Amino acid sequence: MDKFLSGEELSWLWGHPRERQDRHLSLREAATTFLTDAAPSAEEFALPRIAAALQSSAAFERHPVLLDAGCGPGHYLAALLGNQAVAIRLAVGLDRNRAALHRTREWLKNQKAGQLVQGSILKLPFGPAVFGAAMCNRMLNQTGDIAGSLAAVAATLAADGLLFIVTADTDEPSPLREAHERIQAELGFPARIYRHTTRPDQRFNLANGPEWLAAGYKDVQVALYERRLRFTDPAQLGQYYASGLLFQKSSGLDEPEVSEARWLDLYARVTAEMALVIQARGSLSYHEGAALFIARRK
Repeated sequence: MDKFLSGEELSWLWGHPRERQDRHLSLREAATTFLTDAAPSAEEFALPRIAAALQSSAAFERHPVLLDAGCGPGHYLAALLGNQAVAIRLAVGLDRNRAALHRTREWLKNQKAGQLVQGSILKLPFGPAVFGAAMCNRMLNQTGDIAGSLAAVAATLAADGLLFIVTADTDEPSPLREAHERIQAELGFPARIYRHTTRPDQRFNLANGPEWLAAGYKDVQVALYERRLRFTDPAQLGQYYASGLLFQKSSGLDEPEVSEARWLDLYARVTAEMALVIQARGSLSYHEGAALFIARRK
C-alpha cells in the first residue's frame, strides 16, 4: 500500500461508503491485539448483556415496552427485536434527527413491534410508567442537559424499570484523533467539523456515571469493554485513517468549504506525523474502550 492516497483514491473512498466501511473494519481487525470477550465491537459486547438483563427483569416482564432514546440508525433496537429470547411487546425508537429515523426504518421494516418517534429526550411525548426499560446509548453528551435527560427518562419508567447506557470509558482521545483535529484546525477546516460541541461539565463517562445516576436510579452496575490497537506499518495506519476518522463529522468531498486539495493535505500531514511516531517507538498503540451502565429506577 502507498503511504499517501492520491486524489483519485480519496474520491473513490468517499464515493463508495460501503466499501470504505468494509475496508476500515478489515484494517481494524488486523490491528487489534485485544478484545474483551472477543467481541468485535462495543455494541456486540453490550447487546447480550442488555438482553440478559431484560430477560431477568420482573419490571420488564410486567411492562415489556422498551424505549431507545437517541436511537440513531437503530442497531440496538433491531438486534433486540430480532432476539427471540427477549419478550418485547413494543420497542420505541426516539431521535431528533429525521435522517437517522429514516435509516432506522430500514432496520425495522420487518419488525411489527417497532415504532419510531421524532422528538427530544428532554421533552419525551410519553406518560409516566410507560416503559419497563430504556436505553440511552452514546447520546447523553449531546443533550446539553444530562441530569434533565436522565430525569425525563426516569419519569417514563415503571418502578424498578431498567436503564442501559453505553458510553466511552474515557474522554482521552487517541493520538490519531488528536493529530487529526489539531491539523484540521491548522488547515482552516470549518470549526464545526473538528471542534467538540459538548461542554466539559456535560460529559457522561466511566468516572462520573454513578454520580449522574445517583438522583433517580439505584443498583448501578458497570461492565467494561476494551479494544487495543497496534500499528507498526505507517501505510496500514494511513489506510485505516482514510477509511474511518478522516471524513468523520463532515460531508467529506461534498463539503463546500473544503477543497479536495485540503483533504489530501490533511491526510498527508496526519499520516506523516503518525509515521514519525511509529518510527520513534516501533509502533503506535492505543485503546478504544466503552462502558455499559445498567441501573434501575428508584
